[in-house]
Amino acid sequence: MTLFRPSLLLSSIAALALALASCAEPLTPPEPGEYLFEVEYVNFAWGFSYHGFVVDGDGRVYSYDLSDTPQSPPAGDEFTPGELQAKYAHRTALVGSVSAAEAQSRYARVADALAGALTPEQGACADAGTTRFTALVFDAATGKYRRVLLHQRGDVARTNTSPAARELFHWLDDVTGNGVSTVGDPFAD
Repeated sequence: MTLFRPSLLLSSIAALALALASCAEPLTPPEPGEYLFEVEYVNFAWGFSYHGFVVDGDGRVYSYDLSDTPQSPPAGDEFTPGELQAKYAHRTALVGSVSAAEAQSRYARVADALAGALTPEQGACADAGTTRFTALVFDAATGKYRRVLLHQRGDVARTNTSPAARELFHWLDDVTGNGVSTVGDPFAD
């Protein structure tokens, strides 16, 4: 004979309610480092081209260009602050800015972008190179930045499916003056 235990039923319902409530809580954005976002372009076809833009925590937008160096793009997605400083120091120019409040507000959306899945890589172009739009998440515990892909186009295309990632990609495209998000890319919209 099965005994009805109201206290067990109530505690199970309470546990389920707590679990559902915690799933509904917004994600906490990672603490920002000195660098927040980057647009990087690399192409080995018809010569070497390696340049891009970085948005710092104060909202300044800098361009950098390593095309005249033998430096290849790093293979991984984790970087020390020194590695990024060296990368961004070559042929640097201030090309624009947004308010620090806007930069921080946009960076707060990175937590939502982290929840997005990446589409499979697709060959999109030949000899076009690769343009990658990323957020840079600093991990104080490791002392390293980790690149979070928002959108990638060119020879290999893929995108982050999060609406926040799409929003950040379009914003980053606008503040860096690339204008690629308006070009007919099936991943852009």
